[in-house]
Amino acid sequence: MRPTLLLLLLAAVLGAAEEPRPNLIIINIDDLGYADIGPFGSKLNRTPNLDRMAKEGMRLTSFYAAPVCSPSRAMLMTGCYPKRVLPTPHVLFPMAEVGLNPEETTIAETLKAAGYVTACVGKWHLGDQAAFLPGAQGFDFSFGIPYSNDMGTAAEGSKSDLGKPTPKDGPVPANGKMNPPETGLRGNAQPPLPMLRDGKAVARIRQAEQQRLVADYTQEAEGFIRRSKDRPFFLYLPHSSVHFPLYPGEAWAGKSPHGLYADWVEETDWSVGRILDTLRELGLDRRTRSCSPRTTEGRPAAAMHRSRVTREAPGKVACALPPSPGGRDASPPGRATQPLRACSTFIRLSLNSPARNCLTENSTGSTSLLCCSGSTAPRAMRSSFTTAA
Repeated sequence: MRPTLLLLLLAAVLGAAEEPRPNLIIINIDDLGYADIGPFGSKLNRTPNLDRMAKEGMRLTSFYAAPVCSPSRAMLMTGCYPKRVLPTPHVLFPMAEVGLNPEETTIAETLKAAGYVTACVGKWHLGDQAAFLPGAQGFDFSFGIPYSNDMGTAAEGSKSDLGKPTPKDGPVPANGKMNPPETGLRGNAQPPLPMLRDGKAVARIRQAEQQRLVADYTQEAEGFIRRSKDRPFFLYLPHSSVHFPLYPGEAWAGKSPHGLYADWVEETDWSVGRILDTLRELGLDRRTRSCSPRTTEGRPAAAMHRSRVTREAPGKVACALPPSPGGRDASPPGRATQPLRACSTFIRLSLNSPARNCLTENSTGSTSLLCCSGSTAPRAMRSSFTTAA
């Protein structure tokens, strides 16, 4: 049971035999408030690369989706309502017994079948067991952490921002778990945070490694683009930034006058610029479609160092695509596009216009619906989910 859009996407890609197939890039920025970058009104954070993406393109507005990490990513990968493909009441935690249903068809699997080479670089958060990791979901290459950067030990910096006192790990409950094992371990029961390469742990994430997350992801993403320049590729780059705890890199910490959050926003904007510069250097920019969504849970500004973020704020979307004949606004102001229809926009624009880059925003926690879409008709919920040993 494949989502309708993914079938249409595959048909569109295969049907464009006379023209080179476009490369596709999705850069997801975690927990970024809608007004925390220049295109959406920030006067505090310097984001020249995202500003350029928006300036060169058109705008899409009013998209709504799941408000937290795992459900929104499940939507992005499959185009389905999250409850249909991910059996969790909230987000996944380390050692969860469930994850993204391996029987579902992901964007990566669809594009791989169409001849694309695929990569996931960054935060996955759709299950850390073997059956749920990127390699089992259509990605040829993967590098990154399996869940949020706050899901490690307190003593190694996962529970506190850069420069703040590091609390000691508290006692672990007698049963070793702080919540039902199906959705994973919380709090002091969580193990050290790992860095995975193609499903295998290659590093342990402490404070120094937290500070290198953006730079390491960027380096790996650039390397993938260079290795794949002679064939169509799909790069999914879900940044850990700017999720708590805040760890801007050494070259960025303290550079903004507005604190750690602004430092990390600006470093992430630098990463976007590096990706775009690499495409230009290799002559791939004219045949690459890039989408940069950002997720935010819409928490009060004071609690998460955000500027002007509220649950009532409408979703905002800007695309760094050459203007379409219909103008820069691709959806009427103030109109909320229905879920499962809104998410086809990026892919559809990518395949049917000379557009290149897309910048998306959503106030309720996930911009995933903009990037892919499932069937507009309800689908039967799957009742079984494979659990890896």
